[in-house]
Amino acid sequence: MTEDSAHFELPPQIDYLDFVSADGQTDWDRLDRVSPGLAGDVPTWLEQMGDADPTVAGKASEELWNRLQHQGSMNDPAPATVPALVRLAADPNVHDRPGLLYLLGRIGRSYPFQCHSREELMDARVSDEERYTAYGQLDSSLLRANIELITRAAHVLTGLLSDPDPKVRVSAAYAVAVATRDTALVTAALRAQYEVENDPLVQAYLVLAVAQLAIADGDTIPALAWAENVIRDDRAAAIVRLGAAIALLCLTDDTPDDGLLAVLAETITPETTRLFLESPWGDTFNHDGGLPQWVISLLDADAAAQVDLATRLFDSPHVTIRIAACYMCANRCMRCCGHTLTPSLTEQLTALLTERLHDDDPAVHEAAASALTRLREPWRLAGRM
Repeated sequence: MTEDSAHFELPPQIDYLDFVSADGQTDWDRLDRVSPGLAGDVPTWLEQMGDADPTVAGKASEELWNRLQHQGSMNDPAPATVPALVRLAADPNVHDRPGLLYLLGRIGRSYPFQCHSREELMDARVSDEERYTAYGQLDSSLLRANIELITRAAHVLTGLLSDPDPKVRVSAAYAVAVATRDTALVTAALRAQYEVENDPLVQAYLVLAVAQLAIADGDTIPALAWAENVIRDDRAAAIVRLGAAIALLCLTDDTPDDGLLAVLAETITPETTRLFLESPWGDTFNHDGGLPQWVISLLDADAAAQVDLATRLFDSPHVTIRIAACYMCANRCMRCCGHTLTPSLTEQLTALLTERLHDDDPAVHEAAASALTRLREPWRLAGRM
């Protein structure tokens, strides 16, 4: 390949804000003239997403998701869709409004891929790395335009925090926390809704949303104090205390203390697992190993805390949690290869797995044996069966 043949010219960079009017209308015709083919079927899909027929609306939503979010990356023309997505999400007659709000959050998220740490989960920085979309637009410029346009609609989105549908309230909390920068307005709205919210699941995500905004703003002290108060509230449901514990874990780089690890282990139950992994935040992590795998990923840089949490989870009265902990340990050990874990941590987690071969429940015994087999651990030769 010659130097000339390797050279190519990027298309003109688009300032999407120029194509969205002050009242939130996108000039699709003008956008298509500037960059022919970029809009494509997007305006049609947006119109169909408001169709009364759920099949038509669902198909259009699927097409738009695939266009804007492909293999974890954001594609063009995401910013131009923001005003229409906000209007659709605010219309009570539209199908799958939680999904639309989740999409708004995803296209405003600076780390679009699957997370492996608390830094990635709560990352609010826009990278200046020169990465380009499939249409040759600078990725960081695209993201900044998304965030600016979603922030302009913050007053509409915060209004959805009190929507009659709890799934809409959860997804609205996610969207405003991840993709807006009007921190004072949004934080006040989130905390006000927490005070009147009667659904524990929504309360849990309101706490996480406040933490996300605090990290983006760089002022975590008020959110830390609030999360600590929620954890200490004996009236709070397990899912709420779990949300506060995860928020507290993400709000500081400090090693989690014994009390925080105890709350995490206590509140990881079959019910909270089901509820949490269905949430927008829960969707960002690998689910192989369930909620234990999700939470231990937040401790990726702290080997001692991982062993401590694993030990506590193996003492859980819930069989399904002990089974999930088996696969969690196996997954963490396999991440050792060329990654951040140390041989010592691998040995400790493997030892915990081996102890589960003596668990009173046969299903846990079987899960431990399967996990050890995955690690090719010679437990059979040690007479552990």
